Amino acid sequence: MEKVKKSAEEKMKKAIHALEEEFNSIRTGRAQASLFEKIKVDYYEQKVPLNQVANISIPEARLVVIQPWDKTILGKSKKQYRNPSFR
Repeated sequence: MEKVKKSAEEKMKKAIHALEEEFNSIRTGRAQASLFEKIKVDYYEQKVPLNQVANISIPEARLVVIQPWDKTILGKSKKQYRNPSFR
C-alpha cells in the first residue's frame, strides 16, 4: 500500500510541475522571457535552448530583445525563425 501511495505522490508532483510550466507560458498583456525557454537553436551542431546561448530581456510590453553571446549563431537562427512552420 505504501508503494502505491508513494508512486501516486510522485506522479502528482510531476503533474503539478508540468501544469506550473504551462501556466508560465500563458500569454498576458506583456511578453515574458519564459515564453522562449522551449525554443531551441542550432549551436555547434546541437539543439540548445535559446536562453542558454543568449540574454533575453523585455524592456517594454511589446518589445523583446535577444542578444546572443556568440554572434555565429545569428545566421542559422534567423533563417530558422523566418520559416513559416516555426510560427
